[in-house]
Amino acid sequence: WMFVLFVGGAVVRLCRRKSGLGGSERGQREGCGRRRRERRHVGLHSGAMSGEGMFSSSNEGGNRVGKQEEEGRRSSVEMERDGLLVLGSVESLRTAVKKNRSDRTATYVQLATVEDGLPRVRTVVYRGLFVAPRTRGDGEERAEHRENANSARTAFVFCTDSRSNKVPWMARENARAEIAWYLPITREQYRLSGRVSLVDRNGIVSSGTQQQHSTPFDVEITQLLQERESLWERMSPPAKAQFFWQGRPGAPLSSEWPGAYSNQVRDGDVVPATPPPEFLLGLVWIESIDWLSLKRNVRTINGASVNP
Repeated sequence: WMFVLFVGGAVVRLCRRKSGLGGSERGQREGCGRRRRERRHVGLHSGAMSGEGMFSSSNEGGNRVGKQEEEGRRSSVEMERDGLLVLGSVESLRTAVKKNRSDRTATYVQLATVEDGLPRVRTVVYRGLFVAPRTRGDGEERAEHRENANSARTAFVFCTDSRSNKVPWMARENARAEIAWYLPITREQYRLSGRVSLVDRNGIVSSGTQQQHSTPFDVEITQLLQERESLWERMSPPAKAQFFWQGRPGAPLSSEWPGAYSNQVRDGDVVPATPPPEFLLGLVWIESIDWLSLKRNVRTINGASVNP
């Protein structure tokens, strides 16, 4: 029996050496582990660009991983040229907003500007995302993307009062702003930056000039006016009532504040058919998205992975 066991063990060792196993078995297991981690990394990175994998778990089905690997093979130069990096990040932002919609505080963001050489920041309410309709031919659209690769044709929507101190600064030509947005349920931070447009009942608000500013992507003014009307209809009566308050924001408190008409609007006794002149549609055209997951310590800028 001892002889049989000895011969059997020798045969097993010989078979393992021929099949490449044996002493290297641990190394192969480690190599497989590394390949699995690399596949998960590729899936996360391509998800940031496609909007599909950024908020999903790392052990989803093989079809999802295969699709993400295929997208991950595309060069970053090609992605930037087509403007898809920011576009994918915008889609991921939409997904994150949906996951946080049960928390009302997730709609409050910080909007920062530079006014008279000094930093200014205030809290505004997220009112949605406006996507500029495409009105050009395919060739012209590709040329536009090459000139501004970060353009996603999407704007963060907010509203403000025309009497506010920030309006003259935000109405300047090529005025820019940055938004810091923390989503508590998914523990993510988004920083959005881009040009600012303010829209009143006549069109784009401008300061310091008689000529109206141009809009990104040659968006028709009528489309922005329609968005302003639509936003007004979506707002609650207490939110609408603020635009009928007596006095300019930041001025000494008026003895008539908030005003009888404002109270009627707040209580729903009066329903204004159209927004007042003080109601401005605000748009921050998203040119850059800096995303940070505090849960995973993962960060991307315009869809490209960077150090947290």
